[in-house]
Amino acid sequence: MWSLFLHPVTMMVGAALISAPIIIHLINRMRFRRIPWAAMEFLLKAQKRMRRKLIIEQLILLFLRCLLVFLAALLFARFLGLDPLAGKETRPTLHIVLLDDTPSMGETGGDPQRSQDAYALARQHLTEKILPATLEATTPQSLRLYRLSDLTDLLQPDPAADSGPRRITSELIETVRATLSQQPKVSTVRSSLVRGLEKAKQECDQAGASADVARIVHVLTDLRTVDWSQEGEALRQKIQELHDAGVQVHLIDVAQPPRPADKSRHLNYSDNVGIVEFRPRTRLAARNDPVDFEIRLKNFGSTDLRDVQVYFFLDGVGHIIPELPFDLIPAGQERTQLIQVQFPDAGNKDNPLSRFHIVTAVLANVPNDALATDNVRHAVIEVRDKLAVLAIVGPDEDLANPDKKSNDSFYLRRLFQEAFKSVEWITAQPDALDKQDLRRYSTIFLLNVPQLSESQVRKLEAYIQQGGGVGVFLGPRVNREAYNRLMFRDGQGFFPIELRNDPTPPLSEEQRFLRSLSLSKRILVREASARQHPAIAGLYTNERGDPDKAQDIERFFFFVNIDQHWPVSRLSWKSRDDRTVQELFCLPNDRPIAHYEARVMELQDKVVKKYAEPKFEPYRPLISEHFQNIRALFANTEMPLTELARRLDRLLADEVSEGDPREAQLREFWGQPEMAELRREAQNLRDDCKYGDPLYLAKRFGSGRVTVMTTTAGEPWTDWPSGAGAAGWVAVMKEMQKYLIGGGLDENRSVGEPFTLRLEAGRYKPTAQRLFLTSDTSRNDRGKAEVLREELGELILSLEGGELKLETTEKRPGALLLTLTRLRQEDDPPSEPAEKPEYLAAVFNLDSQREGDLARARGTDLAELARGALVHSAADADWLDSLKQKPTDLSSGRWLYLLILVILVLEQAMAVRLSYHSRPEDVAAHAPSAAAAYARGTPPPAPSGNGAPAPSTPVAAS
Repeated sequence: MWSLFLHPVTMMVGAALISAPIIIHLINRMRFRRIPWAAMEFLLKAQKRMRRKLIIEQLILLFLRCLLVFLAALLFARFLGLDPLAGKETRPTLHIVLLDDTPSMGETGGDPQRSQDAYALARQHLTEKILPATLEATTPQSLRLYRLSDLTDLLQPDPAADSGPRRITSELIETVRATLSQQPKVSTVRSSLVRGLEKAKQECDQAGASADVARIVHVLTDLRTVDWSQEGEALRQKIQELHDAGVQVHLIDVAQPPRPADKSRHLNYSDNVGIVEFRPRTRLAARNDPVDFEIRLKNFGSTDLRDVQVYFFLDGVGHIIPELPFDLIPAGQERTQLIQVQFPDAGNKDNPLSRFHIVTAVLANVPNDALATDNVRHAVIEVRDKLAVLAIVGPDEDLANPDKKSNDSFYLRRLFQEAFKSVEWITAQPDALDKQDLRRYSTIFLLNVPQLSESQVRKLEAYIQQGGGVGVFLGPRVNREAYNRLMFRDGQGFFPIELRNDPTPPLSEEQRFLRSLSLSKRILVREASARQHPAIAGLYTNERGDPDKAQDIERFFFFVNIDQHWPVSRLSWKSRDDRTVQELFCLPNDRPIAHYEARVMELQDKVVKKYAEPKFEPYRPLISEHFQNIRALFANTEMPLTELARRLDRLLADEVSEGDPREAQLREFWGQPEMAELRREAQNLRDDCKYGDPLYLAKRFGSGRVTVMTTTAGEPWTDWPSGAGAAGWVAVMKEMQKYLIGGGLDENRSVGEPFTLRLEAGRYKPTAQRLFLTSDTSRNDRGKAEVLREELGELILSLEGGELKLETTEKRPGALLLTLTRLRQEDDPPSEPAEKPEYLAAVFNLDSQREGDLARARGTDLAELARGALVHSAADADWLDSLKQKPTDLSSGRWLYLLILVILVLEQAMAVRLSYHSRPEDVAAHAPSAAAAYARGTPPPAPSGNGAPAPSTPVAAS
């Protein structure tokens, strides 16, 4: 019972003092002597008649006085309430602070006058509000402090010397302030809040082994939408686990402006624009060859941006690469452009790492940009004197006469030697894959190769997985069973497709003639999205990356003749849902036109039945005319199916426009809601008639890339390289080479993410040398940026599953240059040195795509995803009282003092009322004669012996 009071002894004294008014009342009743007085007899008589009422009023007065003493005792004893532990904590408390220092916390709102970013506000809120509030607690308080980017206790960074949470004192607060002042900037590493909560859960579980420790987790963050939308379910689960374990979770929003109390209100956030991607189109380049660099900007804000400039540094030198303007970046959208760069330096023996060049892009002329860290991005490229290309050919290749047209490599070799002056073309048989170091080749082509051995396939796959590019051209010598068993391997190999049938038979002369009458394209793009694939995207964009050349390249597809190919079922990759495989080009459907006659007639009957309705009468003549032209095609059974597809295209008028003014009427007809189902049926029929087997496919395999042409690289199956459509073939082959060289590029690797490479054990030394390279643009000097080089020492490679595993990461934006040592093997040529260095690079950049988006999570979303946590704004200080953990007693409230005042007033009023000064109205009611005498100022007559008034004083009749 006494635990209900902070000062129970005071309450015991107060309980004893309650008897004081009663004792005083009894004493007052005993101290009076009765003195006969004639005038008083009248009053006593009246008092007796009012005795019951007086007793009740006196008891009320006594109760009020006792109540005053009781309330005073509660006040001084500090009564805690009937549930003294409700909302209070009497146990020692462990505070775990997660300080969000991810790049987005560096936002300043775009206000140059604002000196503090969100991270500085978080540090200030911790040291000036949260920790001082815990000092006022009456129970021991301890602290664990973590930065989200580095989940080690900042107060005890050495895990080996960790002595547990630190006791919160004034000295510790100063230590925290000094520690955080040494790390005033946000990290460049994007860290997941889920990992932070997992760490907090581990600490809570360890502290929770004792039930006598309360646990509170404080997360000082900016509560951005991107975090809670991408990881919302995982965050909800972690918070729920903490809540179920009895841990309080406080989410403190330190972003500006302060979060409103109304959860449904729209949250303002700062505008921002950043470079979300900057990369070369190829990982290797030859000296002085132009290299396309792709740069992509995103406007994360709600305001359109104009005249944004990007300037560049090449190895720290500005003005070599011209500035690139972005005229308009609409709100919430991205814009991509290309810029060409040439590299005159390819390194030398004395400084082999100088072959790697770092190119840095920097944003300029961006008003109200809230985040500066995403305005800089690096790219790295390796430049060689020449790029070596290895062409693997079959046994029928005449290596002694490379200019022989019947050679499978003839057209491709001639193209590379003429179009790529710096390419070293090497033609060899499959056994070269066993004998040579494949890493020296920028790309490898398999040209009508019958088959490869298991060892050759393994070496080729290792080459691709490490970033190499392989282009495969099929042909009549291909061994289907060997390709499927060794190279496809049920979808696990590098070959993207399964060859289920034999090649298509040669065309007859009549078929060739009928094909020549068709005015349709001989090569088709099955899906419009394929035009954005990096293997062919360059065909449809200009030098700035603008999509304006689609018609220029595809006009050559009308003149291509592909007589034979390997048919491939799309189910070979779509049934496995293999998204690494993409169909780029396909052939027209070459089935007999009669095969589709029944489906066409069925569609016609459905459309005729539908347009019989009166509302379709204006379209009826035009639709009937088109169906009449389509039916006429079936009169000639040798008519190519492409013509039927072309007529269906005209009927639908959804993908082609031939200038016919009636096309708008057709679109209007098919756009009617009643025609939606029939329109889909007609489109499916058109697509089945139009699209045949795949021709050109691409696959990502490991870090590398693979392309496959289902026909030959020249004669005898196609005239694409030599006929009227040769210009299109040259363009496609150039883009294929750029795409294959680009294998291994991962320019969007974020800072903090691991770079992993697996190498053949025994072929490399288990060590690697590391050099970090970056450009410091903080001086805002467009002419010069400081190039920083830092030797990071030797990296030990681990041995896993018979392979050497290289795994490293970097927490700064820039390039990591690695030097490996290749060892000579028994099957290597005698001229091969015992040890040979190999070089590679990995670039790390800020995760601008997610860190640049400063939109803030709505309160209604947090109420669902952060259920069990309390969300506060840094401007809200009311919740800090709960950290003080002071038991709240009645003395802290105002109502007790008001109640005492009211009771005191009532007590005084009752005391006056019950004093021995009777009111005239009471005397008049009970002793009219006495009242009248008092009113005239004369004493009432003395009573007679029998108690009657003296007769000498006339008394008016009542």
